[in-house]
Amino acid sequence: GTLTGAAQAVCFETVTKRGINTGLTTGRVIDVLFEGSQILIEPAAPTAPSAFADLGDSGSVIVNSAKRVIGLLWAVDSATRTRGVANHIGPVMRDLQIVIAGQADAGLDIPATGCP
Repeated sequence: GTLTGAAQAVCFETVTKRGINTGLTTGRVIDVLFEGSQILIEPAAPTAPSAFADLGDSGSVIVNSAKRVIGLLWAVDSATRTRGVANHIGPVMRDLQIVIAGQADAGLDIPATGCP
């Protein structure tokens, strides 16, 4: 669908991404400060395939239910190889000097607190 902008990642929200290897998958944000500054996303059940992301899916955007980009996938976690690891979209937008659906990165920083 059409992207509507960018947003801050929220703990336990449902997200989707389309990757070259896993196709369209649905997941759930389980940490917004994974390894200090990343988003960790687990597969939502039932998800086919069973991984939210896999090698080769890097560069996929992570989108929330409002069709807003919250992150940019860059890895799978080494522990399970089923969970996706993404950069928060605000810093990516600033570093690349881009806007998404007409929205700038204002206020989209790495959260101060993680998921409970």
